[in-house]
Amino acid sequence: MTIAFESATAAVIDFGNWRRAGLLLRRAAPRNPFVRRQLERSGLTARQVASDSDAWARLAFVTKDDLMQDQRLAPPFGTRCLAPIEELGIVVESSGTTAMGKEVHFITQRDYARTLRSWGDALRRMGITSSDIVALTFPVGMSGGGVKHADAYVGIGAKVLRVANLSTRAKLDAMAYYGVTVVVATPFYVDRLGAVAEEAGIDLRALAVRRIVVATQSVTCDWVRSTEERWGAKLHEWYGTASGVIAFSCEHG
Repeated sequence: MTIAFESATAAVIDFGNWRRAGLLLRRAAPRNPFVRRQLERSGLTARQVASDSDAWARLAFVTKDDLMQDQRLAPPFGTRCLAPIEELGIVVESSGTTAMGKEVHFITQRDYARTLRSWGDALRRMGITSSDIVALTFPVGMSGGGVKHADAYVGIGAKVLRVANLSTRAKLDAMAYYGVTVVVATPFYVDRLGAVAEEAGIDLRALAVRRIVVATQSVTCDWVRSTEERWGAKLHEWYGTASGVIAFSCEHG
């Protein structure tokens, strides 16, 4: 089991060291109602979790219901916020597709900077550099994906075109005009770009695009191969959650 603890939140997320995470829980329990509720549900004390690795197996998972109830008790961030508001750097919402409401997640300035550094490292491993021009088709709104993509690419020196508000044809025109080398989109929208390009007589392989980064939908290996052939570009996949977890496919695509 891997356990983690972000400095801004009382949600356990990722540290391979259970003892360190347990000590953090023990420190948070006296001053954080959210942590106390989770421990009570588990029938555990913070001291037990900090000293007994077997206790982790009995620690209750944090569910969507837990988060939504916590937000209702103490809007907007809930009682699980451990950092003063002065230290918070960004607030993001989940998409709301569960129909259970939108989770509100908060990230400290320090944690956000750390996230962007990790994101930048992944982009470099994918072969993206400061010489790249990126067409970001995700909207830069309240969800985390768009704004984090924008900030991470800018952080490594790439030029980011925020084209989400343009029509599909206008996006293609911008990609040709600016010499876009990286496209960030959902798999569905990659197909939409391809269909509109075909209608307009635009040869996708004649564009400067050499990397495509997709997220939000499941894809098949056949779709990846056909898309790479259609665009003459390497395809990479990105995974993320509103709470801040990120993962990327490797540099080989």
